This record gives sequence, structure tokens and C-alpha cells, in this order.
Amino acid sequence: MRDKKLAKFERIFDSYNEKIDVVLDRLKNKNSYSYRQRKRKVFSDYSSFSLEHYQKINAGNLVSSFVHFRDFTFRQQTKEVSSINDDMRALRRLLRTLISARALPRVHLPPNLKVSKELLRNIEVNPVLGALNPKKWESDLAKKSLPLIQNIDDKDYLSVFIEHVRSNRNLLLKIARNYVANAYKRFTNGEGFIASADSSIFDDPDLLDRSQEHKRGQTPSLFSDKLADNQGLKNLVSYLHFKHNGMLSRQFPGANNHLYRFEGRTSLSEYLGISSDLAAACAIIIVIETGVNAESLYKLKIKDSRNNVTFYLTSDENDNAFIFTYDKPRAKRRIQKFIKSESQKINAEFCFLYLLDATLHHRTLIEPDKANLLFIHDSTSKQGEVHPVSATAFKQGFHRVIQNALSKAESEDNEEEIDNLTTLISTQPNLAKLRKTEGVLKWFDSGGDPRAAAMYLGNTTKVAIKNYLPFELQVMLYTKHIRAFQHILIKVATDSTSYQQQALGLKNHEELSEYLEQLKEQDLNWSILGENINNDQAAQEQTTYIVVLTESNIALLYAAYSAQNSILSDGQQPLDKLTKWASVATSLFNKIKASGTRGQKLIIKKGIDLYNRTPAGFKV
Repeated sequence: MRDKKLAKFERIFDSYNEKIDVVLDRLKNKNSYSYRQRKRKVFSDYSSFSLEHYQKINAGNLVSSFVHFRDFTFRQQTKEVSSINDDMRALRRLLRTLISARALPRVHLPPNLKVSKELLRNIEVNPVLGALNPKKWESDLAKKSLPLIQNIDDKDYLSVFIEHVRSNRNLLLKIARNYVANAYKRFTNGEGFIASADSSIFDDPDLLDRSQEHKRGQTPSLFSDKLADNQGLKNLVSYLHFKHNGMLSRQFPGANNHLYRFEGRTSLSEYLGISSDLAAACAIIIVIETGVNAESLYKLKIKDSRNNVTFYLTSDENDNAFIFTYDKPRAKRRIQKFIKSESQKINAEFCFLYLLDATLHHRTLIEPDKANLLFIHDSTSKQGEVHPVSATAFKQGFHRVIQNALSKAESEDNEEEIDNLTTLISTQPNLAKLRKTEGVLKWFDSGGDPRAAAMYLGNTTKVAIKNYLPFELQVMLYTKHIRAFQHILIKVATDSTSYQQQALGLKNHEELSEYLEQLKEQDLNWSILGENINNDQAAQEQTTYIVVLTESNIALLYAAYSAQNSILSDGQQPLDKLTKWASVATSLFNKIKASGTRGQKLIIKKGIDLYNRTPAGFKV
């Protein structure tokens, strides 16, 4: 069984080599061929790794070399996690066989890692818009070696991850807003083109064929891109409106050229209605602000079965809000939300009104049972027909919106934007991930209150915790603690050795010194491993605030809390002063919720109600 390539590793095992050869030869006829090959490969990799980092295997470093190799392999992740785990199980079994035969020093190897299928699913299928691997985060922390990263406080670790997630979400929101703004400009221009057009000029078919441009002395096509003042595009949009009912028909001379001449079919359709790309961009904004799930969004109707509108603006101009009602098929219930409009012009309210306006004409051309759906368009699948935007069209449009943004950044040679978009694309974004991401952000920004996420998602608190909230974060933190524990084991096993830095996977001596300093500052009581906060030190660093519990004070604090969440939801960064008072509000509300008196809880409730009645009276 022994690979000939292992001959160069003879000095690693020293006096054990001969015995290793005997045992490996004995194992040739045991196990299946594929399993023997797995053992041979992983043992060769382990030997090569040990040659580089340990020079010689003995009783003092066999355990640490095994743990170090296992940690390194999982960290590199050149294979699926499940395959790596199988490799490590095979290696441990082989090493135990060699130890039993006295072909290696008698030591006790640590047990195999227990990896559940659910855990693997959440590691290998990222459920949010952010990498669970800290080495992929855009931060100073990610530039350090893993032992240093895994040893920081859980709250700080999670904060860096959240900001990584938030940056991806904000970039996606920016892309969507830019797309909607440009599409809306095309739609309003299209209305202007049509209103100012003289439809009689389209009655002469000879003026439609582009080929006539090449005949000396002939009048150019009405749709020529050589006409001044972009008149060719204006004529094309107007012609399609008057002669083809606002549809992108190919039933006219030179159509295949004309339809693609200016900005392409997708942009052309947005002069007359909506495209699947625009539908996807609007969906991104609507999901972020309302929490509607993708399935419900695709089937969103303008009116319910009783002919009641499902969303509309309130008459209160100061609130500038709207009621949003939608069906949730799986839950078999209707959800109604009061949505306050964001400060940005391009928001969910804007998207709803834009979609209603842009699809008004096409609603007269579709089957009556489908005319009530919000998302309908001039489909490219069947010429001359209006169809609901399908789930597939939404998904394709979603990815095209991002790819178009990337192409634009590449054409402008904007390296920062290219890097950011590449990071976003690596998270494999979709509407489901976006919704879950927003739920996690709501949870985090509320100070860890699952009710905030449940309210956004339209779920019960129990369902929000089980299906959306932070099981993924738990997995990430569990992984952090396990690795930190492994690093401590390696540190203990390599004390006073020259290869400790290499064994821990640290880049240089400075990182080793920093890591050892981290351990000194920690409470290494094994029962509370990972609880790295020194309570005395934390108490010294905290600032104490005295809050007089009155309704008006609570309303002011809640105003700060609401303002911060609104700014964060809008993809912006709040001022430090606002963040401070929002943090005070979160801490106070959570404290009273957990251990406050009935009277204190009542004051909190009345204060929040006071703010909701007169938000304009409490400026922060």
C-alpha cells in the first residue's frame, strides 16, 4: 500500500519507517480499493505537511501534527467539507492502526469531528448575502491569520460579519435603485415621444425599411440612428405604440435591425411598459422594505377577491405611508403591513406606483383573470402577447441587473466597484437570500430582539427564530469556537518549540506575539470557553446613563432608535450621536423587558405609543 513517493519522507518517521512499511504492506488486501486509495493519498498529504512543518514525527508532536494538519485542511477547503471529514476519518484510522502496531509512538489521538448534515448544508450553501468565512470579509480583521480572528470577542466577530453582509445588501439596493431610476426616465420619455408624434408618418411602409438608407438620394428610414436629436428612437417607440399596440413586434420591414439598434429590446420595452429586469430591480427594493417573500411577490395582485386594493397611500401627508396587503400561500393567510415610506425617492412606494402606471395599457391586452396581477409584461417568449412575469423571468432579470452593473463598472475601469460587485456575486444573491439577510439585519440592529425580525418577515417569533434567524450565525460562531479550541490545543502541544508559529498557521513572529497576548487576556476556564470578555474591564469601559422614565423621554429614545433603523434600512450610515442614543434605547428597552416592573413596562409602552401618534414632535 505504501506510495513510493513516501521514500523522500523517510527522515520524518526516522526509526519507525521499517515498521510502517510492514503495516502498510499488511493492509494491502484490506478494505475496498477506493478506501485504500483514500488512505494512501491522505497519508501522503499528511507526511508532506509534516515534512514542511515538523521535520521529524515523535511522541511529543504526533498529536499536534495531526490536529494542525486537520485544521489546515479544513481551513483551505479545497474539497467539500464532507469529503475532507471522510479523509480525516481515514487518516485517524490509519494512524491508530500504526500506533497499535507500534509503528508510531503510543499517543491518544483526538476523536473525529462530528459533522451533521444540517451543519454541512449551512456551511456549504450560504443562506445570506455574506461569506461565512472570515477570510473573505472586506475588513482589516480578514487580513490576519485565523487563530487571531477566531480569538476575538463574539460580539466583535459578529459585528464585522454583519457589516460585510450589510455592505453587500447596500450595494444590491444601490444597483436596483439606479436601474429603476433609469428605467423610469425611459418610460416618461416614451410617454413624451408618443404624445408629440404624428402617427400619419407611419402609413408609408417604404419609410420603415433601413435598407433604403443605402440608396443614394433616398430618404433614410424613420428609425435610422443617423437622424438628428435621437429622432429614430422617438419614431420607433411611437410606431410600436400606434401600429402594434405598444408591443415589440417583428411584423414590419427591418424589424430585427430596428428593435436592437438603440439600447436593445429590454430597454425598448421599458419605453412602453416594463421588462423582467425592471421587475427584478423593483422586487429587490420591495422585498427590503416590506419583507414579502418571493412566492407572494410573484403572484401579487392589485385587488383582492372582493375588489379591495391591496396597497394604497394613506391620506395623511405627514406620515407618507401606505398599507400593504398580500397573500402568503404556504401559511394560508393574508398579511397586512403599515409601511412608512423611506426618505429616498426610489422606494417601495415609488415602485408600486411606477409598476401600476407602466402596465396600465398592457392590462387591456391580457386575459381578464391575469389582468389583476401587478407584474405583467410584453413577453419575449410569445410574440404579440402580454404575460405575467414568471418566477424564471424574475430570477434571470435579477442576475442581469447585477451583471449589467458589473459591465458598466468594467467599462469605466472602476476597480473598487468591480471588486465590490465580484464579492456580491460570489454570495450567489437571490430574493430569498435578500429577505433572510434583511431579517438578520433587523434582528442585529434591534439588539438581538427576534420580534423585530418576525415583524419584518410576517412570521411568528417562533417561526422567525427557527427558519430565518440566526441558526446560520450559530453555525458560524460554533465553528469559530471549535477552531479557537483547536488552536489552543496546538499552542499547548507546541509550547517551547521552534515550530509553534508554523503549527498555528500564523504569518510571522508578530502575529504569534499578538496571539499569545490574546490568550493571556482571556479567561481560559474550559467550562466557559469562548466567553472572552473580562467583566471588570468591560465595566470600566462602559459609560453609565441615567434615564428618568417619563413618556416623553421614552418617545425621544424611541425616535433615535427608529431613526437609526430607518437610516440603516436605507443603506446609509447613521451619525455617532444617533447611534449612541439608539444604543441607550435598545439597552434600556431590553433591560426593562427582561426584568422591569409592570409600571416601568407600562411607561415604555405609553412612550412608544406617544411617538407613533406624533413622530414629528420628537426630532433627534
